[in-house]
Amino acid sequence: MAIADIEPDRTYMVFSGEDSYPINHDVQAIGLRMLIDQLSAVAEPATSG
Repeated sequence: MAIADIEPDRTYMVFSGEDSYPINHDVQAIGLRMLIDQLSAVAEPATSG
């Protein structure tokens, strides 16, 4: 299985809904918009000041 080979920190099943919920102990279902928001937050440079 690819997930076992890659060993990601998180595994998501992306869907068109608006919420997020666990599929099992290793996989989280997440709405596309919510995933984009989470990825944007991680990608934003930290500001000092």
